[in-house]
Amino acid sequence: MDGRWLAAAALMGLGASAALRGRGSRALTPNSRAAELSQGFQNQFRDAWDEGAWEALVRGPVARLARSLERAGEDETTVDSTLEAVLRLLGEAQGHGYLADPEGVFGQIWRVRVPAELVSVPPSRRFALLAELWNASEGLVRLPAWKVRVFRQEVSLDGVPLEGLASAIVRGEQVFTSDAGLTLGASPTVVHWIRFETDPSFLPGELYLRHPRLVLVTDRLSPRTEAVWFSRTEGPIAVGAFAKAPVRPVLHSGVEVWNAIAKSDPAVTRRYHSIGTPAWSIASLVTSRYLLCAVPEVA
Repeated sequence: MDGRWLAAAALMGLGASAALRGRGSRALTPNSRAAELSQGFQNQFRDAWDEGAWEALVRGPVARLARSLERAGEDETTVDSTLEAVLRLLGEAQGHGYLADPEGVFGQIWRVRVPAELVSVPPSRRFALLAELWNASEGLVRLPAWKVRVFRQEVSLDGVPLEGLASAIVRGEQVFTSDAGLTLGASPTVVHWIRFETDPSFLPGELYLRHPRLVLVTDRLSPRTEAVWFSRTEGPIAVGAFAKAPVRPVLHSGVEVWNAIAKSDPAVTRRYHSIGTPAWSIASLVTSRYLLCAVPEVA
């Protein structure tokens, strides 16, 4: 089942189904309804379904949400329908593996933010918000790993209210198409030595500019390609493997930058390949597995 379909269709019918149970019926509790839903999730996801992880979600985030809704004095029908919506989405998330990284953006939103803050959202707005938030965060978790790392580096969701998270995620994804790079200004240049720690055998070779802030680094001895992102705040960061081979070279080589640096650092005199923009330059060396990135000093 596609998560976007579930968010758009299943959530819309929950209010009506809860109303049919009638006020005064406590037919739904996190534990009782979770047990019923679990069987369906087991059939849907089969070997990918982890019953222990599901029970932990129910005892933790869902139970916290249930307590906050009841403390707020919401009527039983509203509590039931809200819990049903969250249970269904958390089950879908677990089955797809979206919660595998407890420190990831998706996990932080659905394990922490939703249980803590959903009570502050008016019931009339609640299901639509959950659907928007699901679609935005599911889109994020399906990005290539390097884009997820860039998103976490460049976009902060701290302090953004729950109702604004979906829009913030969508705006944050625009960083991948933004042409805003680093600015030289009057800042001194700093040289960073970067090694691809996740793959020590990687031997940096030719360099390609895929984006004003993204350099693709090819391996001299294999078809592998790694990516380096130029952060506005942190400087150059190795962000992981890149699936598609580079298609176009940078406009100029940045040779003059490396000639100047070589006067004070003999290690850079034997460049294998170098590229540059008006704001930064990057080079691979004949005798090293490191990259050298010359960038403005971060204030």
